[in-house]
Amino acid sequence: MADQTLESLINQQIPTARQALRNSNKSLDDLATYCEKDYVGCANPRQSMENTKQYAAQSLASVAYQINTLAGGILALLDKQANKLTEMEANVHHINMVR
Repeated sequence: MADQTLESLINQQIPTARQALRNSNKSLDDLATYCEKDYVGCANPRQSMENTKQYAAQSLASVAYQINTLAGGILALLDKQANKLTEMEANVHHINMVR
């Protein structure tokens, strides 16, 4: 998230990252259901458990990445808003000095 506009962050990037995180919730539920069914109906429970561990690790990494993306967008938004407020404060101070 290098060079985004305030509008881009508010209207596109942050909502997209939030939706990806919401979609992960459904995907994790589906994965948990699949793993449970696989374990119950499996001839080799040890292999099923190993597969479940791999799926869990991959899913957690994906969610961590999505959280990082969303947090980065929010931090960029806060930085841009803080910069705008500083600029506005300087303008107000300048106007007061001119009076």
